[in-house]
Amino acid sequence: MRLAFFTFAPFSSNAGHLFRLFGELYNLAELNEIIIVCLGKDPDDEQTRRKYKNISFYHLPVKFNGWEVTNLSETIENIKNFIEEINPNLLVLQMEAWELMRELGETLCGEIKFAVVMHAMPFLGAPINPSGDFDKDVINYVASGIEKFRSDYIGNHYKEITDVFRRVNIIANNKTVAYYLRTYFKDLKFWTFDSTISIKKKTTAVVGGKLKYDFAYMARMESGKGVEYLAEILKRASLLLSRQVSLAIMGRPDDALSRQSLNRLLHEGEKNKYFKIDYCGWADEEIKTLILPKTGVFLYPSYYDTYAVSLYEALSFGLPSVTWEAPFSRINYSSTRAVVRAPFLNFEKFAKSAVEMLKGRDILISKALDFINSFESATKIAELDSNIYKEIINK
Repeated sequence: MRLAFFTFAPFSSNAGHLFRLFGELYNLAELNEIIIVCLGKDPDDEQTRRKYKNISFYHLPVKFNGWEVTNLSETIENIKNFIEEINPNLLVLQMEAWELMRELGETLCGEIKFAVVMHAMPFLGAPINPSGDFDKDVINYVASGIEKFRSDYIGNHYKEITDVFRRVNIIANNKTVAYYLRTYFKDLKFWTFDSTISIKKKTTAVVGGKLKYDFAYMARMESGKGVEYLAEILKRASLLLSRQVSLAIMGRPDDALSRQSLNRLLHEGEKNKYFKIDYCGWADEEIKTLILPKTGVFLYPSYYDTYAVSLYEALSFGLPSVTWEAPFSRINYSSTRAVVRAPFLNFEKFAKSAVEMLKGRDILISKALDFINSFESATKIAELDSNIYKEIINK
């Protein structure tokens, strides 16, 4: 099969929506002819091209303003012309860029097989208590105080969702997204990537030795990803341990609310007796390898996730982890003792769980690594995902 994946540029980004494709790409290219098309500003991808020599990389200039494509007509025309040149069996849009889903679904209908990989529920993200009434939950979400540009965008587009879903082949990137799709759209037919993303066991966490940090947190920060809850958790952990605790933060804020929360947290960490913080910014593999093996417990107080790639990464280093009782953590991590879930916004319980895991971490390290080692191989995942693509082509 000739598969064309359309992604945000640059492809070298370690964004969550690319994580699965990264993990299986070598193996997927052994089974299929793979074309990667990067949308956005011109990527510096020479290193990526050298890394994946048997994969064809292209770039199409697309202007994004947040989630919105500002040169939409030009982009659709460019994509249509490009598809005629490369003639793939299946075009896979690797992210929920709504205008592209909507317009390509209509433009390509009957001309080429088109699928969209869903990483979250459009216009809702990952609701912690989905009611089953999509309109009601969207209205409540917009009214909850999210930033105006996001609120306006959601209000302008969410009623299109049923018609758009009828015109595209939807692949749920994981079981959490499938759960949301079934909850809100009971008659919708879609495919699901059932197998867990391919991730390798990393440098093992220090056992019985001196730690550099008690805790770590890592995320592409948005409102709901948990940075706004860290101060409350750390204060309570400090009181339980009767000492100041240390936290390493990796990642970057992606919206105004998380920037404010991060700045407030860093400022507070400079002058209080409860916690001190090292902010490392956006972390590459080298920085993660320096920090995570010498960290006690991974704190991930996020509810706005469907997969939580950073949590998988922490576990791959052997870190026991604490998160909220949210759908993504219940669906994906119930099988391991290395992840403990606290009731949502119960800071006392979250901190108590973190301290207990810190004290018993030497035993839990092996549980975390056993969980990572239980995943399917990248070869097997590529085979399973190829079968889904084949079903869509032959549908």
